[in-house]
Amino acid sequence: RYKDPAAQSWTDYRVEARLKDVKEYNLNKGLSGIWFRGLYDNSGNMDGKTVAGYYFYIKPGNDTLYLMRTPPDNPMFASQTVVASYVYGPGIGRKHWYNVEIEVRGNHIQIWFGDETDGMIPVFDWIDPDNAWQSGTVGLSVYNSSARFDYVYVLPLP
Repeated sequence: RYKDPAAQSWTDYRVEARLKDVKEYNLNKGLSGIWFRGLYDNSGNMDGKTVAGYYFYIKPGNDTLYLMRTPPDNPMFASQTVVASYVYGPGIGRKHWYNVEIEVRGNHIQIWFGDETDGMIPVFDWIDPDNAWQSGTVGLSVYNSSARFDYVYVLPLP
């Protein structure tokens, strides 16, 4: 996560990043992605207690992209729920670089995904009906997998 304490008050922004899944075993499990509008409360126990916000994940095992959210009444990493999914037609190759662009404005989330071969396509255009997380930082998120990340840019939206 971006550690500047002021980052948890970021509101409308765009995240641009490159990522690739490099997991070598149990390929049907695991998620790699970007955490955004993230709120973090360090309990000191490395227990993942409060890591609220939204998550964009890739899962090469089933060629699916996920948009997840921690519920407002249970902001724990383990409480993430899928709010939208998208089967990526070209397939998600392991050890292949992908670009992701995420825009958050108010409760509106838009995400584009792709690579140099197939181009960028819109994969999520979702409005959070609960208006759950209106501000927060950006970070990397990997669950039961291994991933690599290249440039990660966060740009404010006008």
